[in-house]
Amino acid sequence: LSEIEDKVLKKRAKKRAMALLQKRDYTEEKLRTKLKEGFYPGNIIDETIEYLRGYGYIDDKRLAERFLEYHGRDMTKSAIKMKLCRMGIKPDVTDEVLADFGPSDEAKLIKKILDKRHYNGKEADEKEKIRTIRYLVSKGFSMNSIRKML
Repeated sequence: LSEIEDKVLKKRAKKRAMALLQKRDYTEEKLRTKLKEGFYPGNIIDETIEYLRGYGYIDDKRLAERFLEYHGRDMTKSAIKMKLCRMGIKPDVTDEVLADFGPSDEAKLIKKILDKRHYNGKEADEKEKIRTIRYLVSKGFSMNSIRKML
């Protein structure tokens, strides 16, 4: 069994991980999940992750920074934090990346969303207002900012 692990599984796990990373970037957690789905033993997965981390193929901080670069001006801090958490990036890494991120201008973002949804506060009925408020809250905006813009 140890001979199979040393000669076959280690090599195969590294090749599988490299093939996955060629298509797109994965967080460490997502890559572990993919390898577990391939029925690789835990010790082989740990070794493969360490190997990839050693060469810089897996870097959750870099992935979070790139996400912030692309989506930072379209999302609030809390929405970015939630999304990064769902992606499998650890909270300490998320906090570190968001520490350098300036405050987003919520008013501009809300205005952009309201324009996109063709929202007119004067003509909107109560049901549409509530639906819009729920949508904006789910996007991570504060109620104070929403009330000001509506």
